[in-house]
Amino acid sequence: MDIILHDTSIYIIGSGNGVFKKGVTELAWSEKILHGNFRKIRSTSTGLFCNYFTKLYRSLDHGETWDQPLLQSYIYVYDLETSDSAVFIVGYFEVLRSKDQGETWTDINPFPNAEASELKLYANDNWIFCTGNRMDSVSFSSDHGDTWTKIPMFDAVGYIGDVYKVDDEIWMSYRPIPGNSFDKIYVYDLEAGSWLSRNDSIPAGTDVTTFFTRDNLLRCATGKGIYHFDRQGLIWVSDNNTGLEDEYLSAVCVKGDSTWVATPSGPFFNPGNADWLPDYKNLHLRQVSQVFRNGGRIYALSEDKIYYSDSIEAGFDVLNTQGLNIAYEIIITDSAWYAGSSDGFLISVDSGYSWISHSQGLEGKAARYIAITSEYFFCTNGGVFRTRKDSIAWERVPNNLGNKNVWGVRSLNDILFANVYMEGFYRSADHGTTFQHVPESGSSTQCIHVEDQSIYMLEPYGPIVSTSGNCVQWEDYISSFQDNARLYCMDVADSVNSVIIGGGKHIIGLVDNYLEFFEDPQTGLGIDIKDNLPLSTYPLIRTVYNDNGRLFASPNSNGLFYRDDFLVKIENDPVVKIADNSIIQIYPNPASDRMIINGPAKDDIIHVKFFNSLGQSLLSLNKSNEYIIDVSDFKAGLYILEINLGYRMIRKKIMII
Repeated sequence: MDIILHDTSIYIIGSGNGVFKKGVTELAWSEKILHGNFRKIRSTSTGLFCNYFTKLYRSLDHGETWDQPLLQSYIYVYDLETSDSAVFIVGYFEVLRSKDQGETWTDINPFPNAEASELKLYANDNWIFCTGNRMDSVSFSSDHGDTWTKIPMFDAVGYIGDVYKVDDEIWMSYRPIPGNSFDKIYVYDLEAGSWLSRNDSIPAGTDVTTFFTRDNLLRCATGKGIYHFDRQGLIWVSDNNTGLEDEYLSAVCVKGDSTWVATPSGPFFNPGNADWLPDYKNLHLRQVSQVFRNGGRIYALSEDKIYYSDSIEAGFDVLNTQGLNIAYEIIITDSAWYAGSSDGFLISVDSGYSWISHSQGLEGKAARYIAITSEYFFCTNGGVFRTRKDSIAWERVPNNLGNKNVWGVRSLNDILFANVYMEGFYRSADHGTTFQHVPESGSSTQCIHVEDQSIYMLEPYGPIVSTSGNCVQWEDYISSFQDNARLYCMDVADSVNSVIIGGGKHIIGLVDNYLEFFEDPQTGLGIDIKDNLPLSTYPLIRTVYNDNGRLFASPNSNGLFYRDDFLVKIENDPVVKIADNSIIQIYPNPASDRMIINGPAKDDIIHVKFFNSLGQSLLSLNKSNEYIIDVSDFKAGLYILEINLGYRMIRKKIMII
């Protein structure tokens, strides 16, 4: 996420969801003014610039229209900065500068022998800085890169968060590696020529994302609020962060007494010394990674928060958690909740309210994916780790999967499965001591899904295969999908055999979400249910959940959506019994020219609808004395007939021949 102020408007990019704009005094954000998975947005006095992997976008009319400045075809735009009227980018082999709003470019790379993709740019106060992760020096220029001055870094190497000049000092947030998993702050005195540590009072484990100045005070935005630097006491002091307690701050812009910050939840605004206020009306930027039920509640896991709902119609509230930063997935058992998180492996025994880290031996790594067998916990990040449950001390599994790029782990009946990038599916029957490749998986398994006593492997373009029991014999589960569908995720209802599958369609001339519902997978007949789901720049349904017919889907960085119209199973019997002496008859089926609805319960019908296999409504009939549906113009195929009785919804599969 990034946020800037340009003239009298605020611009924000969020979670791959494009660029939004609003005036500083306006309440709502505009419709998306530019589509793209952008990394940064910056401005000069007359232009706006965004970088998007291989592309640089430019607007000279406050975001009304955009074009792409001419760059060499091999250029990758890894980073972007502006200083005064100059624009700087990190390309594939060089650091380029333009003084004419992107019309012409000059190579000014201060590190000609370094791999440019490792370099990063920072700018403020008409100074430009260039350095990179694991670099031994930082270069700065006060003349737009015509000349550079290098200063050595401190002894440790690591990852840089931000570089910022104030007065005669250069401030830097830095994460040394290996060892510490949190940021440190250093300041370089240009006159004295030395680095000094300035970490006092910044809580351990805090990411320092950016520096800024407001009210003549140096401040830093972090993963745990905003701090200002007390120069007399040489310590950092927490600002009034009411409203930001649970937010990760990624960018800041200031205008007078007003401040805006970008967070994974969207932007927040502070008009001075008041509490922080949400400022994301018309924005839906959250990425939902998991939806699950526990008892009567539905939970949604989204970046740094757990949301819960006791009534979907009433929406979601944030669970007030302690000890949880960013969670990637959660597993619930009868005794506890377990989370793979940015802080390692966490356990909660009070339904997710408080979490305790159990990460000894994880080498300071996050726990991305987790699995549980009867004797062991497992997690992944740069390989598969395991620990005995009765004495937690993590270690890499004693085989080559300990250092593989593992996309996921799941377990069923004490058998562990691991999804290895570009190698497929591996199986272990001895708690991870040895693994065997599953030949049915090929080399490109997209995801692993476990439901009840079955496990499913989903290939990017199909098929889906499943196994149960001994987890050895595999068979096709669903093999036919919509044309050009790339499968990404799936969920199987736990009490009815229905399946929802999400993904995207990404071919020349066709970019779309993919979301298909199989009421009965054995028929191989799916229904397109993407309907009105929003499209992001990279359309993809990332998360799905099938709550026994109530379907949830999360489009790429566009929040969470649900639909209830599949809560009632689609029925196949031509006679539907409503009560002891009341029925609905639907005939003939298959039909070729007309279909009749009859029976004693006919008078209770409120309306009748007819849908095609894509979920599109073809006709709707309100209350009538007789229901004779003309289907002679319908193409041959599968259709869904929906009858609303008010107190009951009936859906039937209809075959037109």
